[in-house]
Amino acid sequence: MIFQQALRRELAYTAGAVFLVMLTFMLTSLVIRILGMAANGKASPNDVLMLIGLATIGYLSILLSATLFISTLIVLTRWYKDSEMVVWFSSGVSLRDLIKPVLQFAAPFFVMALLLGLFAWPWANQQSALFRDRFEQRGVLSMIASGRFIEPANGNYVLFIEGIDADMKHARNVFVANAESGKIGVALAHQGQFETMPNGDRLVVMEHGRRYAGIPGQLNYRIVEFDKYAVKVDNKPQDAAADLPTKSRDTIDLIRDPTRENLGELLWRISLPILAFNFVMIAIPLAYVNP
Repeated sequence: MIFQQALRRELAYTAGAVFLVMLTFMLTSLVIRILGMAANGKASPNDVLMLIGLATIGYLSILLSATLFISTLIVLTRWYKDSEMVVWFSSGVSLRDLIKPVLQFAAPFFVMALLLGLFAWPWANQQSALFRDRFEQRGVLSMIASGRFIEPANGNYVLFIEGIDADMKHARNVFVANAESGKIGVALAHQGQFETMPNGDRLVVMEHGRRYAGIPGQLNYRIVEFDKYAVKVDNKPQDAAADLPTKSRDTIDLIRDPTRENLGELLWRISLPILAFNFVMIAIPLAYVNP
């Protein structure tokens, strides 16, 4: 039927334009937000593009629903304003005849929204959580570089290594300063090495050096010569997948563990195509304009 073909064709053109515009706005917002996270030290600058891509995949189902609503509203509103609807109504087309071509056009969107909600949404959230956890759990070892002072955010010491070999096993001219109970301690050694403990912790072991400890401004400081002095620079990596948030869990896991939180998340994922369907059905009467 000419009426249905014309409606589906205009919906397709309009939906493509609306989707690109909304995708541009969403990407701009995500870039600003994730760059802000990287600037504040909450995300790795190297992972910015990956986090933007994962966030985009996660929000695609909502974007498709909004695209359906806006494109249907735009097309039908224009038809009313241009008196095209008057022509179609005069030809025997009723308002109910709009439902079939609109739903035929929207059917692939419903399927995509369902698949994205059930599979892409949890996968994208899971990968984003893994990236953030990996960055938060990074140790001092990942920040060590030759000739650079390192002060861990959750540590009470400053570490300096003048030189490191390529395989990160040996170091030279190692300096460690820490504060404890009002006293300042400084340890120096010409050489050291990196060791891994049985529990997975990484240490910098200083060899044949000296440690000075005392209160600044007083002369009663203590000098200790040591054969080995170890500083923990990295913890054993934790299992990031152990405690995933509800939105990052697979749909199958939500069904197997039907708690209230899991059922709520499952309902949200299933409701995405229903939301798209409701948007389309609401847009048809809302598009009415008295020409």
